Amino acid sequence: MPALLLHDFVDSVEGQSAFRSETCCWWQDCIMVEISDDDFEKMVTEEYDAIPDNMLGDLDNVAILVANQPIGERPRLFGLYSGHPLTTRGMYGFGELPDRITLYKNNMQEHSNDLAQLRVRVRITLVHEIGHYFGLDDTQLQELGWA
Repeated sequence: MPALLLHDFVDSVEGQSAFRSETCCWWQDCIMVEISDDDFEKMVTEEYDAIPDNMLGDLDNVAILVANQPIGERPRLFGLYSGHPLTTRGMYGFGELPDRITLYKNNMQEHSNDLAQLRVRVRITLVHEIGHYFGLDDTQLQELGWA
């Protein structure tokens, strides 16, 4: 299933692109941002609401969930789309369970130094996983700047 891997995320620092891995990057001390579950869910809602309608298109029957990815689970992810992309659906309709976009709060927190960086990570992950719903793969999302 398509997913946004931690090591695929690219940050820009002082105009330079830098590769993000599961470990700390050379320019930061890896201070984890703290945020309550309620405040994180509020942030997710705000970022979702801020996505332009033309990017959401016909987004339908999709649940956006917040969870903590279990510590030993690999690969470490910021988000995961689970479902059937529009491009591969046949007959779809009444009685179908919703597709899911899961945002992994613990992983985003661990790789964000402050609330502003966390907010950007939430926005990029939401758009990335919504892109999978519309049938975009990781290569296409990277070309569009959402990976």
